[in-house]
Amino acid sequence: MRPEPRLSAPLDVDSLTIGARELVVETVRWALTDAGAALGALMTAAAITVALAALRHLLLPRLQSQFAHLSGAGVGRIVRSVLSHAKDWFFLALGLELSSAWFDLPELVARGVGLFFTIAFTWQLAIWMRALVLALIEQRAAQRGEMGSLANALDVVRVLVSAVIFAIAATAILDNLGANVNGLIAGLGIGGIAIGLAAQGVVGDLFAALSILFDKPFIRGDPISFDGIDGEVEATGLKTTRIRATSGEEIVIGNASLLGKIIRNNARRQRRRVTLTLGLGYWTDAADAERVPDVLRSLMVGREHSRFVRAGLSNFGASSLEYQFVFDVHGLGFDDFVAERHAVLAALLKRFEDEGLSFAYPTQVQMIAGPDGRPIDPPQGCGEPTHSRARP
Repeated sequence: MRPEPRLSAPLDVDSLTIGARELVVETVRWALTDAGAALGALMTAAAITVALAALRHLLLPRLQSQFAHLSGAGVGRIVRSVLSHAKDWFFLALGLELSSAWFDLPELVARGVGLFFTIAFTWQLAIWMRALVLALIEQRAAQRGEMGSLANALDVVRVLVSAVIFAIAATAILDNLGANVNGLIAGLGIGGIAIGLAAQGVVGDLFAALSILFDKPFIRGDPISFDGIDGEVEATGLKTTRIRATSGEEIVIGNASLLGKIIRNNARRQRRRVTLTLGLGYWTDAADAERVPDVLRSLMVGREHSRFVRAGLSNFGASSLEYQFVFDVHGLGFDDFVAERHAVLAALLKRFEDEGLSFAYPTQVQMIAGPDGRPIDPPQGCGEPTHSRARP
């Protein structure tokens, strides 16, 4: 395919009118003087146009079924959405361009066909790019089940994507026609900066909504936590995300502000860890103190949702032997987790009772000291030093 000639002079409406008139005259003259070649070129272009249009209608269902196994029907829908936007006038331009390579067209007619193909191809490419971007965004929203909650955002995205892509295409076409587009590009840049500064809050939240859509830190229905707030995501819109707090009220927060926080997505928890400190009285003998970790380990055997992690003596407290007991609860929601934790602790109380192990109370030991500060052993028959329970 030969390179398209560019107009050497800046674009001028009068020159375009004159050039179009000359092109029509030259085309009519060629058709009259070489009717066979003109008819052959026209029939070839028409045949190519019809063949491509028929191929589009035949291939679309097949391509969708071929791509369906990759990710459901998602890839097939995207391919179908893009290819279904192939326009008949683009097929006609392609047919004319191909037929001009096979027939000896007059120079002016060949230039006109080449220019028509360049404009048609540029505009068709813009249509395909727009369809691809929007199909990807809508596919991601459909996967997340957010088509309803993001409807407003998607409408604005369609307008923005269309404006940007078609502005680039129009600039490329004008540049190909010989227009001086430097001033136009500079004007668009300055205008874009002005609009961005004026609406930076809205634009920031809009792009944050797109980030939520594509990066998927959470989806509608996920329980999340941030800044001491716990709630369930109800909707993500153009500017804000709405969260139903566990205390009942609705929390509305800007998308950009929300993404700037540390978010805990509790729906994606694989486990919840419970760490307990158990205090046994100092009257516990050494043998019983040594077997406490084994008692705790055996307590977790056979539990469906709980797994033992570790247990052991961790500290000599002021009034107790302190043990650390750690276990994980897997694959449960918060309410079920609370019920499972309760069941484990209730079983622990019963097991300690069966094993003769008792928890410590805050205690004080009173001893009598002599003049030198050393404790005086109690008289015979008085027993061990007195332990007095400190009551609150």
